[in-house]
Amino acid sequence: ATGEFLLNVPGNVEIKSGARVLSRSYDEQANVTSFELLSPSTRMTIVMSLNNRRLRDNRMLLARGVIVDELTESYERIHATVALQVLQGAVDQLTVQLPGDFEVTRVNSPTLARWSVKPNDDGTQQLTAQLRDFIEDGTVVTITANRLAPEWDSWQFPQLLVHDVVSQTSVLGVLA
Repeated sequence: ATGEFLLNVPGNVEIKSGARVLSRSYDEQANVTSFELLSPSTRMTIVMSLNNRRLRDNRMLLARGVIVDELTESYERIHATVALQVLQGAVDQLTVQLPGDFEVTRVNSPTLARWSVKPNDDGTQQLTAQLRDFIEDGTVVTITANRLAPEWDSWQFPQLLVHDVVSQTSVLGVLA
């Protein structure tokens, strides 16, 4: 018979394989990840991601991007591709600041676990792309975001700023 059970593990980890996750939460203060899992009727082996703060704290990253801003009379759409190169250490997430009046509609990467967006106090918003595991070489993340009824009189090319990098360069394009 199958059922549900709770699993608490130290650190901020992901389940890579072996279990069906019903819910996941991370308590940053306690540094504990809690999973609600569906238990199979047979034996299970669960594979989790690495939890290593030192890898995250001693990192050096480069971000290179191509950002195309599609403009129409009724909407503006950002198509961004960000290549993250790890020079030293490892990374398990990408954080990007973007204008607050855009709605992020899609985030893709071969290493993506999940993504979320939260507003900042300065009117911008922060996109966090959580990766499945720490990576030591690099990854590519694509982002699509829309803004309805842009104000064309005061239009400026939208800025996407990748956090925690030593350098960010982007090629910009406008599709009208």
